[in-house]
Amino acid sequence: MRIFKSASHYHQLSNYSFNDVKSVYRELSGEIKGFPVKNYPGKTSIKLPNNFESGDRSLNQDFDISRHFGLFYNLKSDTISLNQLSQLLQLTNGITLNKEYGSKKIPLRAAPSAGACYPIEIYVVSHNVTDLEKGLYYYHPIDHSLLVLKSGQFKENIWKEAYQLEFIKEAPVYLVFSNIFSRNSWKYLVRAFRYSLQDSGYILQNLNLAASSLGMAVNLLGDFNDQNINTLLNLIASEEVTLLLAAIGTPENFLKTATYSFGMLKEDKNLAGLPADPQQLFYLKSGHENSRDDLINVEVKLPFKKVPAKKKAPLELIALPEPQMVFSETTFQIIYQRRSVHNFLRIPITLSDLSTILHYIYQVPAIYNFPAYHTYVVINEVENLANGVYLYHPSEHKLELLKKGTFRGDISYLTLAQDAVFNASVAIYFACDFKEIDIFSDRGYRYAHINIGMAGEAVYLIATALNLGVRGIGNYFDDELNAFFRLESTEEHILGGVVVGKS
Repeated sequence: MRIFKSASHYHQLSNYSFNDVKSVYRELSGEIKGFPVKNYPGKTSIKLPNNFESGDRSLNQDFDISRHFGLFYNLKSDTISLNQLSQLLQLTNGITLNKEYGSKKIPLRAAPSAGACYPIEIYVVSHNVTDLEKGLYYYHPIDHSLLVLKSGQFKENIWKEAYQLEFIKEAPVYLVFSNIFSRNSWKYLVRAFRYSLQDSGYILQNLNLAASSLGMAVNLLGDFNDQNINTLLNLIASEEVTLLLAAIGTPENFLKTATYSFGMLKEDKNLAGLPADPQQLFYLKSGHENSRDDLINVEVKLPFKKVPAKKKAPLELIALPEPQMVFSETTFQIIYQRRSVHNFLRIPITLSDLSTILHYIYQVPAIYNFPAYHTYVVINEVENLANGVYLYHPSEHKLELLKKGTFRGDISYLTLAQDAVFNASVAIYFACDFKEIDIFSDRGYRYAHINIGMAGEAVYLIATALNLGVRGIGNYFDDELNAFFRLESTEEHILGGVVVGKS
């Protein structure tokens, strides 16, 4: 057991409740503030090629391959092309549609974002990319270009701050994902960091699938020296912070074993100048450093062997039909088609569609291969399935009926009276037991939200392939929604969800 206090404290601070409903509605009523993107005046801009190719692999094939990324691959030193890097960035979070709203054109991204705030940024460390010099770059999604921040060899810096893992040392390219606090905190206040983490999960699942479609593998790295990576990127930690690293390259074979160690702040350590913002304070307290005598030092062995606890399945479960295992469209095509819908038609979806969506929720990688979430399903209108609240058992691919009845009004009310929730055919919620993620200390809270973001993006993409609409759900009354699902443990909490239907 490590220390798990700061995350739990932050979670409680960021809960919505009936008592503050007026302030919640007020903060959510603001309009989007422009098109978020960073600018670096005077920096050289490199326009990326846009001769994208759809590829031969179908969406389901990329799911089958990328779901193993959580086990880690040894990466070859093979060069990747600038075209490959360009397509990888485009499918991860580039602009896939410029939509006209009256006289305005709104650029829409490859991955969804709560409130269209887009707080996540991507930095590129190039080491072995054809026609691209070694260096540190900022990915500009609006222009689909790279801004040269620093020229030179920075692979060693990333490798060192990720605790010198040999299996990523030969990666031709690294991506660094950061969060800009102000992008969404003006709208979601102290809850904003939760949205940012899930947004990064949406983006990372696109990265996983896009890399697979290009014949590459992704090693997602949650452990690194936060302060040193932030310094490398010249980030002001009160404004922008690093969330995750990704080492990308041609896979050679699965990792057999690796060990490393890092240091964590002691809970009673007196930190001068603590930030007042609970989000920034939580980030600081969940940070990792290099091992030192005055820190809690942790040794890690990969691949991670521990698995999250399963929910005990009763004898009587409802069998689901076989999920659709083959799709005709590619990852490229589906990511370009994906959109968030505003509302739904109250028309049933098929039980086969529901079965397929639930199956693919668990065909995604997880940070350190530890998907510590449970999936609850509220059925409003699904053919040949009674309305009610269910728990999905992925190992059995079956549903457990928790309570029977029509609850569209209940869940709509508990999610701040959203019409989309009321009209959706299915509402899917992801819950996490905080005792499970305690093995990662406060960092586990970060991983849990990223993991459900990746699962949520799986729903987005599979539903799109099934010609269904999807909308993410992050606004709800936390304690009341937990009570609605009658979560068994006081440490189990709903962290987010998606609603699905015809639109």
